[in-house]
Amino acid sequence: MTGYNQEIVDLLQRLRPLSAQHALKDLHWVHGADEALDYCADCGEKEVERLKAEKPDEAEDIFLDGGWGGQSSDSCPVCEKCGCQLDASLTDYGARAELAHFEENPPETASAELAVEIERVLESFQWGGEAEDVARAAALGRAFVALAAKDGLLPAEAAEAAPAPGVR
Repeated sequence: MTGYNQEIVDLLQRLRPLSAQHALKDLHWVHGADEALDYCADCGEKEVERLKAEKPDEAEDIFLDGGWGGQSSDSCPVCEKCGCQLDASLTDYGARAELAHFEENPPETASAELAVEIERVLESFQWGGEAEDVARAAALGRAFVALAAKDGLLPAEAAEAAPAPGVR
């Protein structure tokens, strides 16, 4: 395990002006239905209405749950209905899975939506993890910041070489 990683913190600071341009919606699920499905509030309310009409005998047990912070997910969550990004941190498994996804499918263009996903991965490793995973996350962050600068979404100075990896 490693400790606090200054390089990842620096990368997060460089990335946040871009990720802040994309608003996330609170993560919800429908109690009394498949609680593994994630929804935004609007789509979740519509799903509750649909399920209550479909199952009137169970209506009192069907309601929208969630909507508060602190939730975690095994992936960067999106609404089942409209596809909007939802706010949740990544579990350890989720952070490694998203990291592997981006290594296998490196972004070709940058966007605020992708910046949010990269930010979630980096946040998962800013306080440590296996040294190899932390190094891989930092490499992903450096590559994405450089891509965002190349695409004109971040200032060129954001892509300047990050300080040498350091642990505090």
